[in-house]
Amino acid sequence: LGQSYLEGNNIETNYKRAFFYLSKGVSKNDKNCLESLGDMYYWGLYVKEDKEKAFSLYNQSVEEGNISIYYKIGKLYEEGDNLEQALFNYYKGHGNGDIKSTQRLGVMYLNGEGVSTDKKKALEYIKMAVEAGESHSLYIMGLAFLSEDRERAKKYLIEAYRKGSYYAAVVLASEGIKDYLRKKEIKELDILGYVNSVMENGLPIGTYYYGLLNYYGIS
Repeated sequence: LGQSYLEGNNIETNYKRAFFYLSKGVSKNDKNCLESLGDMYYWGLYVKEDKEKAFSLYNQSVEEGNISIYYKIGKLYEEGDNLEQALFNYYKGHGNGDIKSTQRLGVMYLNGEGVSTDKKKALEYIKMAVEAGESHSLYIMGLAFLSEDRERAKKYLIEAYRKGSYYAAVVLASEGIKDYLRKKEIKELDILGYVNSVMENGLPIGTYYYGLLNYYGIS
């Protein structure tokens, strides 16, 4: 009930009531209530913003078995430019089977965020996430190979697109237009599909790509 009042799920948002019901859950060490009450303290919803209190509640949630929160904690530390703590939580999440944490470690090693760039290690993490069915990791894997093995990269990107990744659609649309300009054989309907996906998901670059398609007569 507290979560419903917090998020406005089928009920009007009411932070005071959310705090009341979530506090009751916290008194019983409910992992989800611990996380949600932590959110209220982190963002200052009804209560005074208190990030130290928020992280204390998040850590209690972890102790109660909330493994998926490692990724969330890591992202919050990243937003605060504390990459050391972000990495610590991603490593903990990875070690406890949280696939999002595994994926994020791969991205950080790929881009050298808080660690030395290590493409081999990055791909190991990302591959684990792909094999676990994390669809966004297919897109990341595609980007990782795009400069050195374009055909392999496109296979990952196409699979990511088929699983609903409009970010993959952006790259595939761009690569398709490049192929057209290089006089390579293209599948016009596929490119149109990529561009439509980008536009339907509200990405401004979709309008630009659509304009290019019209300009070059791809329709």
